[in-house]
Amino acid sequence: MARTDHYVGLNAWAKKLVHDIHSVNEKGIRTFLDGRQESFDRNVEVNLVKVENIGEISVLHCKWFPMYRYTMPDGTVFEEYLQASPWSGGPHLYMGLVRVTQGKRKYRRVVKESLWTDSEMGC
Repeated sequence: MARTDHYVGLNAWAKKLVHDIHSVNEKGIRTFLDGRQESFDRNVEVNLVKVENIGEISVLHCKWFPMYRYTMPDGTVFEEYLQASPWSGGPHLYMGLVRVTQGKRKYRRVVKESLWTDSEMGC
């Protein structure tokens, strides 16, 4: 039986939170290295959440899976953490979110809505 790593990631609620996608209209002028200019007017989708890689998880087959910090437009910060890694033909990596607050100390509080349930994880 083949064993492999399974990155499941965040649940649907958490994905929606950290992917705050908005359609915007961009207008501008592109200047090429040879001096030519070209105007553009386009509609694009942008994520208003700042996403930073803050580390990696190494698992069974030496694969590396990134972990992220999400900074919301209002300055609220969330970070991913490994909620659980049940085994079924290899580890299944279920990620959750913690809300990070800083004062004199850095505090992390689990965001309950971001947690996978036991039944969703097959436990």
